[in-house]
Amino acid sequence: MRKRIVLIAAVMLAAIACLTAAAETMKLDSPLYLQKDRRWRDCLLNPDHTGGKTIGEAGCALCVLAMAESTRLGEDVPPDEMLQRIEMSGDDLHWPNGYEALARSRKGLLVKQAAPILTACLDSGRPALVCLSSDTLGTHWVLVYGFDGLNRDDPQTAHYLIRDPGTKDRVTFNMTKEWFPKIRVIRAYEPDEKLRELARKATEE
Repeated sequence: MRKRIVLIAAVMLAAIACLTAAAETMKLDSPLYLQKDRRWRDCLLNPDHTGGKTIGEAGCALCVLAMAESTRLGEDVPPDEMLQRIEMSGDDLHWPNGYEALARSRKGLLVKQAAPILTACLDSGRPALVCLSSDTLGTHWVLVYGFDGLNRDDPQTAHYLIRDPGTKDRVTFNMTKEWFPKIRVIRAYEPDEKLRELARKATEE
């Protein structure tokens, strides 16, 4: 009986080890820029726009773009500096050349559609810029910069790591669902054709 218990325990430990080995973790070197940071929270998104809003009020997309550019360039590009590098239309930014929308959905992408795209972006060394939405709170942008516990056979079970310009307390994609349940847009910089094709297939399913 004792030998049998030892054998069962050994099998269970081996199974756990296999599962642990199969689960992957990775993080890109992406900074966190918060909208309410006193260094830029009162900066107007567009000084030429009468009645315009500040970064602290409506600068989530700008902050996410600044995080992505910092990752792409390997240097700090804070939101107030990013503001000098782009064009604005009212309080809305014009996405720089090279930042493509890989997927769009008015109804919201399913997790099983978004997960392969997020994983492919990260595998290629690119963070994913994701627009979320809520029927009551409107839209909000976050940066997906890594994953934890990724199983390649079922990527939607992974914990995707985020930089949320609205708060440092939301650190995974799943933590946004209560506030912003719909995945509306996924962007990435300079995607290759392989990434574009994967995104097309994922959103056609």
